[in-house]
Amino acid sequence: MWSKYKYFILSGLAMAALGALEAMKPKETLWLESYSKFDKVPYGNYILYKQLGNLFNEAPKPSFEPLKATLNDTLSNTNLIIINNSFEAEQNEVDALLNFVNNGNQAMIISRQITDLLLDTLGLSTNFDFSQESEVSYGLLN
Repeated sequence: MWSKYKYFILSGLAMAALGALEAMKPKETLWLESYSKFDKVPYGNYILYKQLGNLFNEAPKPSFEPLKATLNDTLSNTNLIIINNSFEAEQNEVDALLNFVNNGNQAMIISRQITDLLLDTLGLSTNFDFSQESEVSYGLLN
């Protein structure tokens, strides 16, 4: 009887062992650039969003409206944080942002690309250098 069922038992044990090994395997990191307050992936902002209330003593208020509608004249003593892959603002939005900061508020833009209109207005430029090689020069002492 043992010889009749030994292959089924060994197959079942092998499957259980493979299942246990698969369950212990570390999760693969998802490198999706979501910037969402709900995502816990490397580019997600779950932890940042949860900690903003502790940093500023007030819970953050997300806005999904256009920038000009968000930055009205009644805001005072306000911190604006924009996190996205690309910040492409039109002239009226740049004017509203500059007026917002000029009224004593603060703005922080975290983005890979920022519209040239804002960069030119602020007199800024961006430069990306992703080279792996770096040059080091040493002066010789005589």
